[in-house]
Amino acid sequence: MAVSYKGFSFNNALEPKPWGARELQVFKDLTDTLVTDACVQEKQTTNGHRHYRVYTPNGASALITGAATAINFGSGGTPGMVYSESGAPRLAVRDSGGAAVRIEYDGTKYADFETDSGGKLKVAASGLNFVLDPSASQLLKLRATTGEQLRLEYNGTSYCGFTVSSIGDTTIQTSSSGDIILKPGSAEVILYDGAALLTGSSNGSKIGGDAYNKLGFWDATPIVQPSHIADPTGGTTVDAEARTAINAINAMLASTGLTAAS
Repeated sequence: MAVSYKGFSFNNALEPKPWGARELQVFKDLTDTLVTDACVQEKQTTNGHRHYRVYTPNGASALITGAATAINFGSGGTPGMVYSESGAPRLAVRDSGGAAVRIEYDGTKYADFETDSGGKLKVAASGLNFVLDPSASQLLKLRATTGEQLRLEYNGTSYCGFTVSSIGDTTIQTSSSGDIILKPGSAEVILYDGAALLTGSSNGSKIGGDAYNKLGFWDATPIVQPSHIADPTGGTTVDAEARTAINAINAMLASTGLTAAS
C-alpha cells in the first residue's frame, strides 16, 4: 500500500523499512521545500496518463505532458510548446491569442514573434514591425517610423539602406564607397510613364562618369563623348553675328558635356 502527498507517491509508513514514518516525514519536508506547491501530478481524463502541472506565483499554470518522442507544454488540451526528438520542427510554440515567443535583452528591449491562422509571420520590436505574409500581395512588410526600414550588409561597413518617409518618399543610401548598380535582365531600366527625373539644385547631378562612358538618345547606338567642334574661322565673307551665335552653341555643348571642351 502506498500513500500520496501533493501528487507524489510513497510507500506506506506502516510497512517495514526502508519506508517508515520518519522517512515519510523527511520526504514530505523535502517535497514542501523543493516543490512548494509549484508542481503537482495530474491524470489525463481520457487515457489516465500521469502528467505534471507547474504553477507560477500568480496562480497561472502549465501542463507538461509526454508522448513517445515528444514533450508538450501547455495550459490545457492544446500544447503551447512542443519539443520533439524526431521529425520537424524539433521545437514548436503555439499561441492563437498574441505573440507566441518573446526574446528579451533586459525586459524593456525585446522582439515578439507571432504567427496567425493564415501563416502570416509578424515580428515587432521597439517601433519596428516586420510582417511576412505568403497570402497577401505584399509578401514582406517592414515598418519603422525612425531610421532605415531595411539595410542590406556585406560586412557591417559596406551596406545599402532603404528608408520610406511619412509621405512615401523612398531613399536608397549606400555606404561612403558604395555605388548603386541597376542590372536588369531585359537590358532596360524603365521610368514610369508620366514620372519626372529630378536632380538637385545645390551640387547637381551627372550622367556619365567620364568621356568614355557611352550614351545614346532615342534608341541611337551609344557613343563616347563627341569631340569639340572648332569655332568658325576664315572665309571670304564674315558674318560676325552668326559666328558669335555658333561659338555660343559650341560653348554650351562643351559646358554640358555633349561635346569635349577642346
